[in-house]
Amino acid sequence: MSKHIKSLMMKNFVSWQDGFIKFDPGVNIITGKNDSGKTSIIRAINLIANNRPLGEEYRSNWGGNTSVEINIENKVIGRNRFNNDNLYFLMHENGQIDEFRAFGKGVPEEISQFINFSGGFIPMCLRSL
Repeated sequence: MSKHIKSLMMKNFVSWQDGFIKFDPGVNIITGKNDSGKTSIIRAINLIANNRPLGEEYRSNWGGNTSVEINIENKVIGRNRFNNDNLYFLMHENGQIDEFRAFGKGVPEEISQFINFSGGFIPMCLRSL
């Protein structure tokens, strides 16, 4: 059974100060002018799925906290980068939140198992951009 990303929320992520995108099941086509943030959408999903890019290059110049959240099967997976905090979280349908810190360069196992994207999907999309 394939999983579908229902929505994506980005705050202070690359060119997005505060963005929310709702996806339909199946194929979604994103169009726009150059430098309008299309690639940032894929990079936001890549940040959650693969913990890439590393460092702080994805944080915007707007200042403040950076967060990215995707909704899959009524669960929210998030990645937050605050001044002194760097974490993943998984919010369950009942509102319970599991937080993950000290995950190094990888993705916490619980997050990776839940997302379960087929290997190489996100990097392949980024190579084609």
